[in-house]
Amino acid sequence: MAASTSKTKSPVDEYSDLDIFKNASPQPGSLNVDLELRIAINEAIRLSGKDRNQIRCELYELTKTDLGVHVLNTWTAESKSKNSENEDQNNNKRWGIPAEMVPALCHVTGDTRPLKILLRVIGLEVMSKEQQVALYISELKEERKETTRKLKAAEKLSKKVRS
Repeated sequence: MAASTSKTKSPVDEYSDLDIFKNASPQPGSLNVDLELRIAINEAIRLSGKDRNQIRCELYELTKTDLGVHVLNTWTAESKSKNSENEDQNNNKRWGIPAEMVPALCHVTGDTRPLKILLRVIGLEVMSKEQQVALYISELKEERKETTRKLKAAEKLSKKVRS
């Protein structure tokens, strides 16, 4: 039997063809969201009504990554910038939140601002389920308008053909 020539798609293939950077020409430094992200994370933690230990425990439940409360502090403290000597549990230099932790932190705190900041800087937006449904309804209404326009044109043509 001949081997299949189609390759299996990876989960990221779905997004790899997005042409979001086609007309992008960011200014030097414009993609540095370090301080804005730290502020958003700090606010998300503060407004969640949970203490840092509770957040740490919930993050562990979701990610199975054991974090100390001090790690949360490095994600929010301006003094823990790239220039400091912060190291994680594996002695790797760290200064901000790892990307893989952002969705979990947003879930635990109920605040999507950290994720929104990361996406906004490259021209993308986060939409809630309600916004997605509203957009879908709007798209369906536009399709209906276009279909109605085509139907009227076809009916007009049909009348011409019959006469």
